[in-house]
Amino acid sequence: MDVSNPSAPVQVATAGVGGQPNGIAISGRYAYVANNATASSSISVVDVSNPNAPAQIATTGVGTGPIGITLSGRYAFTANFGTTTMSIVDIGGTETNGLMAHSAELGGLQVLTDARINNQLFVGGGLMVGSNGVYSSGPLAVTATSTTSTFQGGLQVSGLSTFAGQALFGTTTPPSTGYKVYIDSGASTTAGLGVNGYIKASGFITGTTTLDLAEQYPINQNCVNDHSCPEPGDAVCVAPNTSSFVVEKCSLPYSSSIIGVISTDPGFTLGGLSAPATRPVALAGRVPLKVSTINGSIKIGDQLTTSNFPGVAQKATATGTTIATALEDYNGDTIGHITAFVHIGLYLPTPGDLASINNNPNNNPLNSSNQPSSLLGSILDWFKQLGITIEQGIITAKEFIADTITSQTVQTNRLCLNTTCVTETELRSLLNNSHIAPAPNEIVNQPISTPNNNGNVNPSNQPSQINASTSTTTSTPPDNQNNNQSNQSPNQNQPNQIDVATSTPQIINDTPPPIIADSSTPPQL
Repeated sequence: MDVSNPSAPVQVATAGVGGQPNGIAISGRYAYVANNATASSSISVVDVSNPNAPAQIATTGVGTGPIGITLSGRYAFTANFGTTTMSIVDIGGTETNGLMAHSAELGGLQVLTDARINNQLFVGGGLMVGSNGVYSSGPLAVTATSTTSTFQGGLQVSGLSTFAGQALFGTTTPPSTGYKVYIDSGASTTAGLGVNGYIKASGFITGTTTLDLAEQYPINQNCVNDHSCPEPGDAVCVAPNTSSFVVEKCSLPYSSSIIGVISTDPGFTLGGLSAPATRPVALAGRVPLKVSTINGSIKIGDQLTTSNFPGVAQKATATGTTIATALEDYNGDTIGHITAFVHIGLYLPTPGDLASINNNPNNNPLNSSNQPSSLLGSILDWFKQLGITIEQGIITAKEFIADTITSQTVQTNRLCLNTTCVTETELRSLLNNSHIAPAPNEIVNQPISTPNNNGNVNPSNQPSQINASTSTTTSTPPDNQNNNQSNQSPNQNQPNQIDVATSTPQIINDTPPPIIADSSTPPQL
């Protein structure tokens, strides 16, 4: 039979043998047939060296009813059903203690102990190796004339192995990318390579389409009941009141407990924590992220933070924690997905962002009782606890100590030099008695701001109105001065003219002023 095509075998020749052939064995150029007929229980020897013209060349009798035959070395063995015996037949050959032959044609070669081949061994068919495998004291080279060499069983290598071509595992189809080693585990979710140690590369290691680094984190299994489990694309936070790093969907804007985004298909996954239910949390890299325009349209480069929608990110416009940078625009009316680069950060708002917060106070983290104050709000609260308030560009404090203060104008209710203090009324009385007008004040009718008991700023003690439009100033004398105007000369009723071009007032009228004593309001120096 020609069985070169197993699905369509073809009979090419026949040869006559004994009656009722019941078994056959092949050795080299001969076929041995067990004939079961009672009258002719025998073995037929057929020369099959020419498959197109086989010929029976000999027969020999055996026990009655042989039903099977096998060969080993120079012997044939039959099991005889009729006489319940076994026949052993010497099928020829030469037994010798030594043989040197320049060439030999063997139907079958059986080596009971060791065989040594000093040159090459050519095998026309397949090479079958027992359970001990193939051992080589030197390099073991496997070369094939075809493009693929297949190992049906396991391949164990304890030394150095060199592959000049490709090594394929789990498949016989080489990839088009030309990888030297290719492992097909069947699916991207199935492990293809296990390493007890570490992997070192002189280049880089990358996935083909997956571009993020993730770590496995546990989730609360009760989320299955209410369908609230984190899904790919959800922004997740560390769940409160847990000690096992459980993550859940973030549901508060600008949450400071955010750690990452549920990865859709991680490029690299760290071992993470062992738990009955886990999710791969992307810690860095590009991932799909759920977003909303509740806080305005999203542009490429915008910083994204958490929102009131569980697991959904929004554009950051207030000071707070951010989760990612937008790599795509989004202005949809519903919750959508964009590609974003995951990285935890802190956003500081611009003046335009502050205006947006005022227009949308519900999205201000300062208005959320469950959220910490913004960075700026926290700093202002901290200053307020120290007795310092900052409002509309004015800093108010109980006491300020410095080696040097440089200012164009200093406003105060009381001026003290060491232990000597003077109020505005007392200073004006002294200047008026000396016929010196005060210098013009560029700050007109602005109240001096002082903190009240609650730390708030309230106006008090307005200064006298100063006409700074001319070089001559006017001042209103105190009441005690008015009572004594009748005793003063006419020149004393008018203030002296001051040259405001200099920093020091200069008296134009050089008449010495009289000293007026008034016991009702004496100056206190």
